[in-house]
Amino acid sequence: MKTKIIGILFLTGLMLVGKINAQNGSAGILIGASTTSVKLSDFRNTAMSAAKGQGIAGFEGGVYGKFGLGPLYIKPMVLAGYQSGQLNINYEDGTSKNADFKDGKLEVPVMIGIPIFHFIGIEAGPVYNWMFMVSENADPGLHLQQSGLGYRVGANVQLGLLNVGLAYQGLSNMSNGSSNTTFQSPNELILDVAIRLGGGK
Repeated sequence: MKTKIIGILFLTGLMLVGKINAQNGSAGILIGASTTSVKLSDFRNTAMSAAKGQGIAGFEGGVYGKFGLGPLYIKPMVLAGYQSGQLNINYEDGTSKNADFKDGKLEVPVMIGIPIFHFIGIEAGPVYNWMFMVSENADPGLHLQQSGLGYRVGANVQLGLLNVGLAYQGLSNMSNGSSNTTFQSPNELILDVAIRLGGGK
């Protein structure tokens, strides 16, 4: 079911690419690599007291559209990402251990940007994320909050059909008092490369 949902969203994204290219905007595809830290909190149904991970590496890929709003532009994206690394986990009884951690997320950033010198863009906007896959061997009672909001800020350089971008992103999937555990990825650094598929600038 989750795979079908992801497929439908990407198909919708590709249709939007074609529609935007047929109008005055532009659209394309992008891939990127990232590094971040991870923090888990608000534990329920488990004896864990803290869990953190540094140097969590990942990648993302997807489609984007871009069209002008006067002196600004709006750039929505539909991205699928994967991350992996190790968590350092502390338990209430004072013991600790390291555990492998992997996650897959669907992210929908909506960026508002301003072009500078015609080839540099500065942009920022909110990000919705949905965690469709989590693999960890920390504790069978651990259930992460799957969805949440965050932000992304960055800059990019347009080189013909090629765009190179660097962004800083923070995500927070809060438990909201449920039985799920809060998942935070507060300082993700993303380097991506995008290719424009026709359309404008």
